[in-house]
Amino acid sequence: MSLVAVGGFLAVSFASLTAIYIGAILFAMVVLSAATFSVVIAVMLATGWIGLFWIVSVAVKKSMNLTRHSVSITSSAISADSSAWQARWDESSKSVGASQLLI
Repeated sequence: MSLVAVGGFLAVSFASLTAIYIGAILFAMVVLSAATFSVVIAVMLATGWIGLFWIVSVAVKKSMNLTRHSVSITSSAISADSSAWQARWDESSKSVGASQLLI
């Protein structure tokens, strides 16, 4: 076998090894970029759901506080109104004699 044939064989061997190496690097890049893209999408979806649940939680808390405050104000107003009616009733029963109440 001549030296030229051995050199040609080595050149073809190294060229094919280089092509395989470049192909493996490209394949790894595609796999890594696809995995990175998938992770980014998954993180965005998870963050969106977490944000949605957080917003709903805050809205429910604020709504409950508003409801509690409204009920408190309403019960306070009802209590004040009934106290005023009771005071008026007591006052009118004192000014009107006991004999007039029986009539």
